[in-house]
Amino acid sequence: MNADRYGEILVFTRVVACGGLSAAARALSLSPSAVSKRISRLEKRLNVRLLNRSSRSLRLTAEGEAFYAGAARSLDTLDEAENALKSLSNSPRGLLRIFGPPAFGYLQLAPLVPEFLALYPDLRLEFQLHNEIVDPVEAGVDLAIRMGPQRDSSLVARKIGGSRWIICAAPSYLRRHGTPQTPTDLLSHNCMSFSVRTHRVHWSFKENGHTVRVPVRGNAISNQGEMLRQLALNGVGILRISEFVVAADTAAGRLVPVLADYVEKEEEEPIYAVFHHQRHMSPRIRVFLDFVQKKLAEQRRHN
Repeated sequence: MNADRYGEILVFTRVVACGGLSAAARALSLSPSAVSKRISRLEKRLNVRLLNRSSRSLRLTAEGEAFYAGAARSLDTLDEAENALKSLSNSPRGLLRIFGPPAFGYLQLAPLVPEFLALYPDLRLEFQLHNEIVDPVEAGVDLAIRMGPQRDSSLVARKIGGSRWIICAAPSYLRRHGTPQTPTDLLSHNCMSFSVRTHRVHWSFKENGHTVRVPVRGNAISNQGEMLRQLALNGVGILRISEFVVAADTAAGRLVPVLADYVEKEEEEPIYAVFHHQRHMSPRIRVFLDFVQKKLAEQRRHN
């Protein structure tokens, strides 16, 4: 419904409700002549007379009565829709579908869910976890979590955090094969990589102010960070992975960081939430992203 049609119908229903043109004009902050013109335009467009008007009285025609009943219901429905939307804005509700990498879901999002749902009890969360890259609309989700630089210009990408890299191995592996002292020492070690990220076969380091790229190789790869973590814990090889995946293991000594002096402490892989462009972001998406971004930033400050 365009603005002109809406305005005409609103004026018509207000005239009927107020019982006259002058009263409706006062209620709408319009002049009586403006009200009269809008009624006339509506009647002309519908090609029917809606009101019998005189200087002293105003009565609905039979056609006017039928139109008023439907118009009033339609305006009531619009008012209800606007009020419902305002209510959603104040207290988001409904289902929010999120697609993302399993490790990020388990280790970063899951611990935040209890507090988030306590703040927004009318929201429901559905997590679909997989390492593949999907289009949110095609996957039937509201947003997708992606790691690394984003090149898809058709999507809105909002950075919600970042993850530092760490290179580590189990004490059992290091006892058998020795601890690498320089990046090039990795050429003689079993280095495990992500099968879905082929660029990880070269690991980057900082040495004497220069970037050094080492072409690593190994006999175990996986598309799942948790699988690589378990392989590392069992002494299969050396692993380069997001710090949050193995933070508990390094703190407990189950995995030992190596080559820390050659890994840039400020180097991190950005984490984005991507979704299709919307003129007005859904309140469900907005509150979730604001909450997660804030919590991840707090974690980084405390680490």
